[in-house]
Amino acid sequence: MSLVTVFVQTLIIASAVGLLVVIGWAVYATRRERRRRMAMLDAARDRLDGATVSRSPWRYPRIDGTFEGAPVRVDLVTDSMVRKGLPCMWAQITWQRPHAGSLYVTVDPRAGEYLKETDIHDRRRFQPPDDWPDRLFASGDDEIGVAMLAAVAGFDPGAHPRLKQIAITTDDITVTVRAARARRPHRVFYASEVFANDPIDARVIDEGLAILSEVESLLAAAPNPHPAETHATGS
Repeated sequence: MSLVTVFVQTLIIASAVGLLVVIGWAVYATRRERRRRMAMLDAARDRLDGATVSRSPWRYPRIDGTFEGAPVRVDLVTDSMVRKGLPCMWAQITWQRPHAGSLYVTVDPRAGEYLKETDIHDRRRFQPPDDWPDRLFASGDDEIGVAMLAAVAGFDPGAHPRLKQIAITTDDITVTVRAARARRPHRVFYASEVFANDPIDARVIDEGLAILSEVESLLAAAPNPHPAETHATGS
């Protein structure tokens, strides 16, 4: 066997070993990042009763449990398209508390941001309370929405800089608060690729739950109109 043949065989074996090492490391790194991602909400698990963790359709952890006796779900979602600036990751907390109608309060809505309710501009727009920030957009279901907005007028959105949206529907109430920003600007379609899988500060979930509790308390203390009493009035 010539030296050239031995050299070629040695090179082939070394390349194969190197390839296996690269593949093994890639699999290890992927599994490690997957474990880190699924642990992002671990600090918030003790905020809910009977908390269980699963993987959401957004490929992030989801926590289901109960809060003040009613089912609640915590999701992490990201902006899907952002033309400029840094996209955000949002904590979406949905509490199964039914209501007579719908009301959506959104802070500075912008194209490309994640919102649970995206057709806020297609609903009747309301004038926010005078002491609320000008950048709030309120809309909902006619008279029921008006009554609900009046009921929550005592809530101070300005005290919650992470707040993005409060969505009150006939099935539940959802609060969306900012959980993190992307690590760098991006020009790709899926913003989730630029987020670190770092643990979410439990204070983010605490703030979302506090908003839920305060808004729900204000609604419960106000008269609850029946859906049959409403009629379309236009925008």
